[in-house]
Amino acid sequence: MATLISTTGSSSLNLLLDGTLWDGGLTAQLTITNAGGVPLADWSLSFESDVLINAGPWGISVSVTTLANGKYGYTLTGMDWGSAIAVGGSVTVGFTATRSAAAASGALQASDLFIAQPKLSALSSVPPTSTPPPTPTPTTLPLPTATGEVNPNSFAVKGGGANYTEALQKSFLFYEAQRSGNLDEATNRIDWRGDSGLRDGLDGVYFGNNTSANLQAGLKLDLGGGYHDAGDYGKFGLPLASTLTNLAWGGLQFARGYAAAGQSDELLAAVKWGTDYLLKCNVLDSSGKTSFFVAQVGDADADHALWQPAETETILRPAMAVTASKPGSDVAGGSAAALAAASILFRRSGDSAYADQLLSSAVALYQFADTYRGKYSDSIPVVQAFYNSYSGYYDELANGAAWLAQAVQAHGGDGSAYLVKALSFYNTNIAGLNKGWTGNWDDSSYATAVLLALQTGSTAIKQQVEGWLNNWVTGGNGVQITAGGLRWVSQWGSLRYAANTAFLADVYASSVGDPSGA
Repeated sequence: MATLISTTGSSSLNLLLDGTLWDGGLTAQLTITNAGGVPLADWSLSFESDVLINAGPWGISVSVTTLANGKYGYTLTGMDWGSAIAVGGSVTVGFTATRSAAAASGALQASDLFIAQPKLSALSSVPPTSTPPPTPTPTTLPLPTATGEVNPNSFAVKGGGANYTEALQKSFLFYEAQRSGNLDEATNRIDWRGDSGLRDGLDGVYFGNNTSANLQAGLKLDLGGGYHDAGDYGKFGLPLASTLTNLAWGGLQFARGYAAAGQSDELLAAVKWGTDYLLKCNVLDSSGKTSFFVAQVGDADADHALWQPAETETILRPAMAVTASKPGSDVAGGSAAALAAASILFRRSGDSAYADQLLSSAVALYQFADTYRGKYSDSIPVVQAFYNSYSGYYDELANGAAWLAQAVQAHGGDGSAYLVKALSFYNTNIAGLNKGWTGNWDDSSYATAVLLALQTGSTAIKQQVEGWLNNWVTGGNGVQITAGGLRWVSQWGSLRYAANTAFLADVYASSVGDPSGA
């Protein structure tokens, strides 16, 4: 259980310590909360300790000196996603360390890490605007249009032999290779893949972690389908939500490009394989409201340790859900965004019945996410080692509302209430963009800013988006440029951050404004 730590330094910052001890080492998780009235661009934590922090910390850079008494003096500063903290927001960073092998195992205490009272400081704040950004009065919401879309000819073989049609085709083959569930032999293009995970939902449904106390006796669900994660066979809700939202968004924004490449049907099939699964995960009560939402299927640790084809895997695959008492606003809000974006895509493709089903589920799921607020990785702690919700949940609540505004509008309704909600979350709880970071499966604030710039025309939000994108062009503030021109912010999966930024830049340039004037 996390412990509030008394610190010197900034009175606007709070520090929670959590972690574990083992023979010869420890894992520490530090949650820094901004309780002040100004968004922070960075922070630092200084302390003395007799443990030696190992390489590979997450969300922080570590500066260490050896003291005269043989102890270590540390200064930790936020890095990448761990630096900026919105008002009322928090970041959770951490590290592993080596300690005396004679020390006992158990929960990490302050005395195990800090010799004296640590100092927590705010290094810099996000400069305020001269006047607060106004909340635009919503009118008719513009949906993504063909204006400025990718020229179909860009998918032909271009200079250097790059064939973008083939690249797109192979991307969809990758998704198909990751499919879980009952594969249709008539349409399965991956001949070495077969049915898998057919018992998903039958090996126990848990509200929270898969412990005996959380098991819902007698509850069985059909949770077949969805996508395996990376090289493993677990199914994780937060990265899936981000993936499906981006797939649907790309299909809306660049429909002619997909058509020119002959990949429109493959796009719809890829999105539907995921949204069919999300519909199963969103369990509704008799009144049509979300009762609970399944955020993870499979014991990820057991699966990771097992080298076996998905088709022959026999270990138990528990299903873990967020509920009203164990909330997950991030995974539920992000999944609502995916369902809403997909509803627009299928409505445009002519499948109004499926679009209506997706929208109805999205509305119920978003209400659940907004009503019962909390981080899903707090409610399902086993996910923390795989897809922890570092950014919190306000970014997904903002993103879900922005997509629902468009989806309701596409259905002929009035989405203005959702747009007002999205703007409120963005301006109050996100409060700008860290120029040295970017959108990813955990942080949807950048995608939300692009959406709101399109939907509202807000000058303040457009300036924030363009300031962030310009920094990726020029480098600096955490964005580094290789000799070959690659922009990168993290050595871990560096290309995903560059690709995500390129996608959002392309959407912004083709729908809001292209600074080159093209």
